[in-house]
Amino acid sequence: MGSDNRLAKPNEQPAHKVRVHGFWMDRTPVTNGQFTAFVAATGYITTAERPPNWETLQAQLPAGVHPQLLHFFERSSYDKALAWLEEEGLQTGSR
Repeated sequence: MGSDNRLAKPNEQPAHKVRVHGFWMDRTPVTNGQFTAFVAATGYITTAERPPNWETLQAQLPAGVHPQLLHFFERSSYDKALAWLEEEGLQTGSR
């Protein structure tokens, strides 16, 4: 658990082993059809379908990254966005 990535927040470092206590799991995986029926019956909205909370995302940005870049990643994942920022050198403002 955690990360040794230099972009990780202080409370996410260092990477370390954790023990997970027992938990219940179904005997079979949930099929797409079962999940579709669940969504239709409950109105559940997945995290991918929820509008982003820009204030929360801004608080997680590495220093020096302009908040307007968040809109560029609206339909992406946090990990993909960090990977792009790191590739572009934007986490340090070097480009």
